[in-house]
Amino acid sequence: MEDSKLMNIAVFVFLFLVILGAYANIFMYNINQKIPVLDINSPLVVPFLLNTLLLIMTAIILKNEIGKWRQTKNGDSSEKELVDELKGVLAYFVGLVIYILAVKKLHFEVATFVAMVFGMYMLAKHGKEGRAPVWRIIFTSLILVASIRFVFTGVFKIILP
Repeated sequence: MEDSKLMNIAVFVFLFLVILGAYANIFMYNINQKIPVLDINSPLVVPFLLNTLLLIMTAIILKNEIGKWRQTKNGDSSEKELVDELKGVLAYFVGLVIYILAVKKLHFEVATFVAMVFGMYMLAKHGKEGRAPVWRIIFTSLILVASIRFVFTGVFKIILP
């Protein structure tokens, strides 16, 4: 088995264990302290919904990865692809650490906006026109930050940093 496939399988196994542990934690609070899970005013509803979303997205990514594994023949995956994947993981990790540190200094809205603009710009697909226009990325980031703020502060009554 190739190293990249083995690494991907290890990541999926670890992620499913984390998701399972989170569900166990949520339901232990539900059972031991009689806190409802699916009540809109419950402190467990946000972790439950995020964990469910994480599970669904992980399953979709796993399905896509299995499709890719079936299409590639043994030995087709090059070492360069593995190095590129590892560079992407490292860049994501560094960006996440910078974002976490920036939230403390710049507060949620500004730090999230800057992180989204940078992330969308870096992940923009190269199509016929090249990257997406910067104004579109900025506008989309503004809408997303406002939507996230509304959902957390307006619906779930969570105070953002």
